[in-house]
Amino acid sequence: MFVVIAGAGKVGSNLATWILDAGYEVAVIDIDSTKVRTLGNRLGDVVLLGDTISSNDLERCGISRADIFIAATDVEDVNLISSQVVKYRYEVPKTAAVVFNSESAELFELLGVDVVLKVTDMIVQGLQERLSESFAVDL
Repeated sequence: MFVVIAGAGKVGSNLATWILDAGYEVAVIDIDSTKVRTLGNRLGDVVLLGDTISSNDLERCGISRADIFIAATDVEDVNLISSQVVKYRYEVPKTAAVVFNSESAELFELLGVDVVLKVTDMIVQGLQERLSESFAVDL
């Protein structure tokens, strides 16, 4: 399985490490040279400097053979556009995108993103679970 991740920040870098540790192939693309250098020092040549909505840069990272594309940049619009490009132009079978504004999630789903990861909802749910466990009450 080959996974392309857009975004070399905290989410993208942790996902890439997890995927590599599971024995799969990954490529990470980001426009921020500092993030690319930092993650590249840890993961090597699988991290590429490039724009996640540029066809040339996506092709350079191997998008045409990707099984999964995960848009994990910190810019929601970039996540949506890049997910659309890879799904419909490159026919990547599965797409996932990080969404910071829960109200945007419906649009991502409507436009064909297979898995929409709502960061705010995930954080709130995690906090609710931890607080309930810690204080033995249902909030």
